[in-house]
Amino acid sequence: MVLRKLKKVLGKLSLIIAVLSIILILNVFLKFIPFFNLGGIPLLIPVYVSPIGVILSAVSIIKNKNIPGICGLIINSILVIFQLVFIIIAPRMVLH
Repeated sequence: MVLRKLKKVLGKLSLIIAVLSIILILNVFLKFIPFFNLGGIPLLIPVYVSPIGVILSAVSIIKNKNIPGICGLIINSILVIFQLVFIIIAPRMVLH
């Protein structure tokens, strides 16, 4: 019983990580949350946080397939892929 609740919490936590990562990325471009000048750090934070969300959601859905865990896995995986593509392509676009 405790293990099932833990897996539900891990699924919800991975979904929260994904949503917060998306908010950080959107805030760089839309400036809807006033931060002091952080430069490009909010664009790099999801690179380190989204893989943690993938691991948490994978642990969550191993035995107990729940909707937040599956959504967290999908969104965090997409964020990881997009961030890696951004890291590879962005310097080439700036240098040309």
